[in-house]
Amino acid sequence: MNSKLLNKFFLIVLTASLLWACTLQTTPTEPSTTTGTEEILEATAPINATPEEGLTSLVGRVVYPDGKPMANQQMRLAEVYRSETDPEQGAYILDTAFSPGTYSDENGYFVFANIKAMEYIIVLGNPEAVYEITLDENGKAKVWQTEANKVVDIGELVSDFDPTNY
Repeated sequence: MNSKLLNKFFLIVLTASLLWACTLQTTPTEPSTTTGTEEILEATAPINATPEEGLTSLVGRVVYPDGKPMANQQMRLAEVYRSETDPEQGAYILDTAFSPGTYSDENGYFVFANIKAMEYIIVLGNPEAVYEITLDENGKAKVWQTEANKVVDIGELVSDFDPTNY
């Protein structure tokens, strides 16, 4: 087995086994309001996020706690899988080869276009190096539910993630 495949397999198994016991909580996807500079407020949201038939798109903006955009940030979506016996229990899996990925633009806006409609967790950074899983107010993995044929706007995602600090 080649080392890239072995690393990918290890990452998936490690993530699934460590997080299976974590309780995942779905929270509403209301956009948050953050004040920032006039320049930040004038930035425009991404366009053309309309999904193809049967798919969905997830859009939003990633910013630092001071409201400045997190420009050119690598982002990935990890799929959420729930326990059949207890839907509050589950795991999320990020496949470095196939999980949806994108980068934020210079104003922090991002689009995951034409993805499968399901629950996702957003991962900031490079999942093979330095990354951060977005958390809810309780410190648990934040889960976003998407719907087929709809654009889900999560609003602003505030994070202090900086891969150079690790």
